[in-house]
Amino acid sequence: MNAHRKGPVSMQTPRGLVFFDLDKTLLNPQHHVDPAVRQALDELRARGYQPVIATGRPAAGIRDVMVASGIDSLVALNGQYVELAGTVVYAQTMPTTVVNQLTAMAAQRHVMLGYYNADGEWLSGMSPAVVAGYAAIAKPTPPVRPRDYQTQPVYMMMAFTENRTDDQVLGAAFPGLSFFRNFDYDIDIIPRNASKVRGIQAVQAAVSQSVPTFAFGDGLNDREMIAYVDHGVAMGNALPAVKAAATYVTTNFDHGGVINGLQHLGLID
Repeated sequence: MNAHRKGPVSMQTPRGLVFFDLDKTLLNPQHHVDPAVRQALDELRARGYQPVIATGRPAAGIRDVMVASGIDSLVALNGQYVELAGTVVYAQTMPTTVVNQLTAMAAQRHVMLGYYNADGEWLSGMSPAVVAGYAAIAKPTPPVRPRDYQTQPVYMMMAFTENRTDDQVLGAAFPGLSFFRNFDYDIDIIPRNASKVRGIQAVQAAVSQSVPTFAFGDGLNDREMIAYVDHGVAMGNALPAVKAAATYVTTNFDHGGVINGLQHLGLID
């Protein structure tokens, strides 16, 4: 696989780095940024902290969230693509042979795949699980382009299936990949050595200074991140494994969880 890094970003060293998952964490049930959350993020920035989105979603699919939140930095695709203050500091593609093999096995099992890179996303085909998966995050389905994976870089993949057996079968067939089921209809797929933590480490390297780190999350793909940072905050609606890794459990995402967590940490009033 190919990893691409750039040098340190020219920016004032922040007092700390604060990473936020999106779904069921930073966003409300309608998948928007509440005005009160935006106000909290503005105060966080005013106090010298750098907020960073840390999500499994592709960068191209969350530009609207970045505008709404005022956040200019992101760890996207579960750590496979990283921007700090608008500059790409890390990007890693999946091995071509693995993408080809997984595509073939998924077709045999009648499982549709999503392919993701820095510029966009596309599908191997359409299915009820695809439609339901994108409806769950209030996003339109991307185009069906079943051969584009042969010519385009792929940073992350997603398998659309409600059949839990597929998790086990695919996981056993590809021990070099990690499979995260965060929703009923889909499974995030990244290289085993990739994670949101890897993306956070890329941000830390770009900042070039040792500063405190904080993170908020709820899902399985957040567990390592919550455990890695200095102060990990699990949402009240988080999975038990995520809560166990956290230093603090805040309220639910739809009951002021982010704001209450920031206040508990003393990052905002």
